[in-house]
Amino acid sequence: MNQSNILVSDKPTESFIIKIILPIDKCPKVKNRFINSEGKAEVYITKKTTQKDALEGHNVYALSGYQGLIVPNYANSHTKNEIENYLNNRFGNDWEVRLEKVNIKNRTI
Repeated sequence: MNQSNILVSDKPTESFIIKIILPIDKCPKVKNRFINSEGKAEVYITKKTTQKDALEGHNVYALSGYQGLIVPNYANSHTKNEIENYLNNRFGNDWEVRLEKVNIKNRTI
C-alpha cells in the first residue's frame, strides 16, 4: 500500500470563526441562549453549499447557533464579499460581523 503524507505546516494557522450580531426582530427563531445582554441575537454564519450549488459556482450561506464557518484572512477574502452580500440581501444593513480568533494546528494527513 502506497501512502503519502502531506504536512502543511507545524505552526498553528490563525483563522477566524464568523459571528453575526443581529437585532432579535430580524432573527425571530433564535433561542434565548443566543441572545446577548443588549437583546441582540449572536449567531454564526455557516456554509450550506451543495454539490449542485458548487458546480454552478454558487456558495450558499445560512445562520446557525452551533456551526460556524472558519476562514483565514477574512478581511481580504472573496468570502467576506459573499457573506456581506448575503447579509445585506437578507437583513439590510442592520447587522454586525465579529471575528472570533481560533488557532488550527495543522497535522500530517
